Amino acid sequence: MKKMIALVLCVVLACISVLPVFAAEQEPVTEAGTGAITIKGYKPELGDVNRNGVQDVADIVLMRKHFVGSITLSGAGLEAAHVTREETISSEDIVALKKILLGIPV
Repeated sequence: MKKMIALVLCVVLACISVLPVFAAEQEPVTEAGTGAITIKGYKPELGDVNRNGVQDVADIVLMRKHFVGSITLSGAGLEAAHVTREETISSEDIVALKKILLGIPV
């Protein structure tokens, strides 16, 4: 029970710490027409879907939107979303990124 409470507390604290991220509307990062900067030879960090250099809740939001079909990721953003290295982005990728953010081994 204590572990569950600690996990819930960690999730709440993680969400609170990234609230400013949601204040600014961000366009999903895709290859065409979003103003994304593509660096030749850039290897995305697994989970850094929006390519801002950090893995955060904003990346989870983009992965969920792609998963339900409201946006389409491509290029380095799509590559970074394959956290479990499976062929398609699934709920397992989203759960894996959540674990990474919480410091839980994947």
